[in-house]
Amino acid sequence: MPDTPEQLKSIIEKEYEVATGHPINHREHFTVERFMHGGMSNGRISPEFWHDCEIPLLVKRHVAP
Repeated sequence: MPDTPEQLKSIIEKEYEVATGHPINHREHFTVERFMHGGMSNGRISPEFWHDCEIPLLVKRHVAP
């Protein structure tokens, strides 16, 4: 695990871009074809959700004892 919350955030943001082909600051929803397997999202990505909710939650959990 990374030593600091900032390191974790940086790793997640880099991997997000690798996985989706878009940087985390891309604010419009987009589709990743290789994630299209049906289901509720069917490959649609919400950068706003990742930027505003999920990454902060993961970082918070990393910091928690």
